[in-house]
Amino acid sequence: MFFATGAFVLGVGVSVANVVVGTFRQSYCPPRLLGRVSSASMATNQGTIAIGSALGGFLGSAIGTRPTLWALTAPLALTWLLLALSPAGKARELPSAVRPPRHTGPAADAPSPA
Repeated sequence: MFFATGAFVLGVGVSVANVVVGTFRQSYCPPRLLGRVSSASMATNQGTIAIGSALGGFLGSAIGTRPTLWALTAPLALTWLLLALSPAGKARELPSAVRPPRHTGPAADAPSPA
């Protein structure tokens, strides 16, 4: 019962976090960099999953399944501290997106090639 409840809560939290992070990324990143930022984020996420799977398999073989689940779940339960104790956890508003400066002068008045 506890496992099912914890898995459900974790799944809901991950889903909500994905929406928030995706929305922030799309509104904050310049459009020309959005593909690079998204792909770097996904590569990091998928790479971490592979490392965690290998670690879980190694620990499962070394110390057993149940101790491995406890050893890997206990730190997961404390990850909220990373946000709560960081400066991001105290921010109440998102930073404004950085916009490139508008160019003025003779080049700005020239018609764009179409």
